[in-house]
Amino acid sequence: MKAYDVVGYAIEGAFYCTEHAHIDEHDVACGHATPVFAGDQGAGDMTCDGCVAEQVAARGPFYLDESTIQARRVTAVPTSGQTRSGYGGRLPTAWQLRIGGRWYRVRVMCWSNSGSTYVQRGGKRLFLGSYDPNYDTTRPLAD
Repeated sequence: MKAYDVVGYAIEGAFYCTEHAHIDEHDVACGHATPVFAGDQGAGDMTCDGCVAEQVAARGPFYLDESTIQARRVTAVPTSGQTRSGYGGRLPTAWQLRIGGRWYRVRVMCWSNSGSTYVQRGGKRLFLGSYDPNYDTTRPLAD
């Protein structure tokens, strides 16, 4: 890499590498984007905001695709996983969802007065988001 090679662009106070800077010649001409060259002072210390966003997205949170739910059922709430306080990260519920031919327990992560529902699948917590099995009228209630 030569000192005059463009390594990215400064756009509205943020730095984007050449892969994430979706600009055209007009953006540079009107001053919307300023090229950053390899020889510029501090250019090697800059972190691309687009690369950081990709890294954060890879860590999650992940949400369950509702179209993968085949059925739902209500069972007895298992006593394992319950806590005396009612708070915790893996609290079981009475609900199970059938996804990919297998039943998964819906769990709740509850701290303070707020809880988030999820299923554990393939080592990942898949949060249900706005999906609520209580109000699902499109999938059968299995025995």
